Amino acid sequence: MKKLMMQRWIDLCDGASLSRACSIFDDLEHAYEGPDRYWHTLYGHIRVTLDNQTKYFPNSPVDEVLAIWWHDRFLIPGFKRNEEISAAIMRAAIGRYFPPDIIDLAASHIIGTATHVDSPTDGGKRVSDMDMLSVACDPEEYDAGTRLIRKEYGMITDSEWAAGRTIWIQQTLAQSQIFQTEEIGTWFETIARTNLQRELESYG
Repeated sequence: MKKLMMQRWIDLCDGASLSRACSIFDDLEHAYEGPDRYWHTLYGHIRVTLDNQTKYFPNSPVDEVLAIWWHDRFLIPGFKRNEEISAAIMRAAIGRYFPPDIIDLAASHIIGTATHVDSPTDGGKRVSDMDMLSVACDPEEYDAGTRLIRKEYGMITDSEWAAGRTIWIQQTLAQSQIFQTEEIGTWFETIARTNLQRELESYG
């Protein structure tokens, strides 16, 4: 899997030398595969999100693909600026290898994944939906993913987790649409709401 993901990155990062592209990949792998990561990993969430992008939006431009690679690069569970810092790290790491407009768009998409609401561009909507597709999987897969996210919040108690998760689910369900693109909303909105409602009731 590592070789396949590295090749994907090298193909995308063709503005850099091979050695530099590999070095950037190693940094991404180190960040995403740290001991405190269980759900937001390179070979888990990021790979699946890239696969979904290829499946549902195969013609996505480079800025959207870059955003998927980098949107969880920095992660402190519960911290409000994770996406902002992830975007800044991306700029510092690869800004010289891509045109400024592509980097700016990618950064905007990354910051948009903080809320998954009202992305200002079509690209941002697609990136947001690819990130949120994890709530629209089979119930068993959804529950397994939730357990992994819970492990990332190992510093808090079960009651604190339930309280915070309840707020997030309620806010998500209160949106008129969870997904921002017509394609993903048509196919997955009902599944996502069913999974979220079931988890919400488990904290009842």
